[in-house]
Amino acid sequence: MNNRELVMQAMTELFVDKDPTAVDRWVAADYTQHNPQVPDGPAGLRGFLEALPERFGYELARVLVDGDLVAVHGVYRELEPGSQLVAFDIFRLRDGKLAEHWDALTPLVEHTVSGRSQVEGPTRIAHPEQTDQSHKIAAGFVETVLIGGHTEQIADYISTEQYHQHNPRAGDGLDGFGALLTTFAEQGITWSLTASSC
Repeated sequence: MNNRELVMQAMTELFVDKDPTAVDRWVAADYTQHNPQVPDGPAGLRGFLEALPERFGYELARVLVDGDLVAVHGVYRELEPGSQLVAFDIFRLRDGKLAEHWDALTPLVEHTVSGRSQVEGPTRIAHPEQTDQSHKIAAGFVETVLIGGHTEQIADYISTEQYHQHNPRAGDGLDGFGALLTTFAEQGITWSLTASSC
């Protein structure tokens, strides 16, 4: 079983089947949790699963793998009454187990500027032979534009011909991305992104 298959199976048993015994099969004894609402270790995750509401559900959209890191994009429904949350869960694997977890969650938005949902789009890699080059482009965008602040170089990383946007507040293309940044500036919203190493 490869890392993609492992995480998909673990997520299915943990969050679709809501099976607390899956913790014993998939979670390392020294599991590190970065969600502040869930304690470290298998017992913390088991307690979280056992407390899930009856109406809770999870829908997987896509899985991305980079070595021992696996990112899972999906929607948590009814985690809290009436809530629908789009999530990126990132797992670090070790010896066939989930060893560490990070997540980022945002509310599901019904009407977006681009007309696209936050989770639709490709779910499989169409050109695996381009993986290394795609990784370099994405890393370059983060390092140069987001961390370095060199927005004048954005066209080096984002297509001027086709750029589909899934941020609910942004339209398609570079114009849509630029309009979002302008809106942020007008509202006094700034961000700071720094590089870190594991």
